[in-house]
Amino acid sequence: MANQSKFKLQILQTQAGKTGTCINIINYYLGRDKKKNIRRFHIVLTPNTILNHVQFLDRIIDKCDIKKEEIITIKSNNKKENDKGIQTEKNNRILSDVIISEKAKIAVFCENITQINGIINVIMNIMKISDKINFNIYIDEIHKIINYNVKINEKEEDMRIVINNLVEKGVNIYGFTATPQNLFTKKLKIIEIIDYKKFYKVDFDTHYRSLTDSKFINIEIEKRENTIEYLKRIINLYGEKILAEGKYIFIPAMKKIITHEEIKEIVKEKNIETVIIILNSKDKAVCYKQKKYEINVKEDLMTEVVRILKDKKLMNKPKVITAYGCINVGQTLMHNEIGIFDYGIISHFEISDDDLYQLIGRITGNTKTWLKNGKNIKTKIYCPRETELRAKEMESKAINIMNNFSNKEITKKIYNTIQD
Repeated sequence: MANQSKFKLQILQTQAGKTGTCINIINYYLGRDKKKNIRRFHIVLTPNTILNHVQFLDRIIDKCDIKKEEIITIKSNNKKENDKGIQTEKNNRILSDVIISEKAKIAVFCENITQINGIINVIMNIMKISDKINFNIYIDEIHKIINYNVKINEKEEDMRIVINNLVEKGVNIYGFTATPQNLFTKKLKIIEIIDYKKFYKVDFDTHYRSLTDSKFINIEIEKRENTIEYLKRIINLYGEKILAEGKYIFIPAMKKIITHEEIKEIVKEKNIETVIIILNSKDKAVCYKQKKYEINVKEDLMTEVVRILKDKKLMNKPKVITAYGCINVGQTLMHNEIGIFDYGIISHFEISDDDLYQLIGRITGNTKTWLKNGKNIKTKIYCPRETELRAKEMESKAINIMNNFSNKEITKKIYNTIQD
């Protein structure tokens, strides 16, 4: 079993269907294992935000070929208990019991280090006492956690070393990302690219809206201008057109929550009729003038946003989404009742290529067939030329890997030399 197990990676463009591929792989094993009478437990790690976790969990419940009660999610709700380690130990006992007793087949966790420590130790301990249970681990947006140090029996280990050790013991590990640069080190022994055609059922040419399907309008950064100042200048210059009735606009802020409030006030000053959707650790709300409507984070984000907009009769207003940490990986921000983004304003020259592509990638997705007012429009993106080029280079590498490296091993050297 150990010789057949590998660390496999799927590199696809942002919002191109990595969740769907993950679910298709799970369903493949569920079907195969049932025929061969093989015991297997699937552990899914989702990005460490409530929004991402709920989005991924809902899709697994909806699409996986098992009963809902065979899917569990365990999270630490009590901060005081978690600080003392009580809740974590309880969760580990629950997970261990569920796996051994076969009460469930899939567990979905957030990618926080406490959860990961517990999961890895539970797997290690079960493998010591039984060789009858197989494990598959699926790590969404793996680039976000690859630099973690995991505690194994009180000893800290680099996540890459932990992955190697688990693979050598027979665990199948699947990683999913659009931005894999920090995965390629000597510590991670073998990276094999998943054959996307085997598990991915969508026609890219027909359905996927890439960055090349957008219209870029290059406005350069002025001297000593930071990202928020750039966004403000663009809003002041072109706000009447961008913030027009019915338009949907993506204006991400920076990491600090104060910058989200700055964007909110800048937009309101330009057009008081604009609905502003704020997503951060403090607020997840739909804001209109002086009113704030809280988003129920236990439900799908965009379904909830659309429900609020309809209930408050705000669907025809200009709508701006501003956020950063809650949406810069994995999070879907479009809905077929709102349509794709009409405009985006992005500078963000301060952040890495990976973070930039993930951020601007919220504009992409399997939305190419969506019509807006009966037309198939292009999102207009205001940004500096360098921002456009950096993001497109990252996208082109993802496309190249998807098309040319299925079932092949890839190294940092190969990745760095890939061109579009």
